[in-house]
Amino acid sequence: MSSQKKRRIVIDFKEIAFLDSWFDRAACAGLRTSLFFPSTPREHTDFEYYESHLICLGCPVMAECVASSVIREDDQGFMGIPGVSRQKLNLQSDVKKAIDRSFIEFNNLEPQFGRDGNLISRRCVSCYRRIKKIPVNNNDWGGRQSRCASCLVENKTPGIRQSTAAPIFNEWGSLISKVCSKCDVRFNASEFSKRDKGIGGFKSWCKSCMVKNEKSWRKNKKKTENLRDPVQIVKEQKAKNEFQ
Repeated sequence: MSSQKKRRIVIDFKEIAFLDSWFDRAACAGLRTSLFFPSTPREHTDFEYYESHLICLGCPVMAECVASSVIREDDQGFMGIPGVSRQKLNLQSDVKKAIDRSFIEFNNLEPQFGRDGNLISRRCVSCYRRIKKIPVNNNDWGGRQSRCASCLVENKTPGIRQSTAAPIFNEWGSLISKVCSKCDVRFNASEFSKRDKGIGGFKSWCKSCMVKNEKSWRKNKKKTENLRDPVQIVKEQKAKNEFQ
């Protein structure tokens, strides 16, 4: 039986947080620092900044990089994951889960670049709509704001568990298809029931999964209909003891 890896939290890295002994093993060793710390005016294209995240993704010491920056309270630049993602962590945070969750968010962005390397559009991590004219944020993915202007105004925050729906919209912004979060199968929009706050205006489960869930719920509810209320059982027991 294979042994599971021990869960490592941020504070477990406190002994190496202020050391540089692990720097030489980093995938970014020898690369320009400006790739991972965007500045204004920009020294690189949007495409190059996005590529820097892929360098971090394959780094053998990414956990050390993320945890050390949290311990040092360094929330600037792309140290493993962007500063805005590291700001959400504390000393008790699970490092691997934080990294995995962040890169699910990164994969959902689906950026499009022009031939000059500048960003044309990408998806908002809150509403998942494809957006253009994305403002600069040097501590976010690719040095750009990951939420659209409307979500920022409404103060919508990205969920803890990022969507895996991978929706496809037409040129007018209407949903064509997406992946059901229950059965992981892609269906046309017509196979989902409507929900205003859902991605594309539809629920995350397909109609088939919703029906199966409804049947299972009703079946379980029927089993519990004849179960007695624990409070009532206690009352009856007390009354019985007093009578005796």
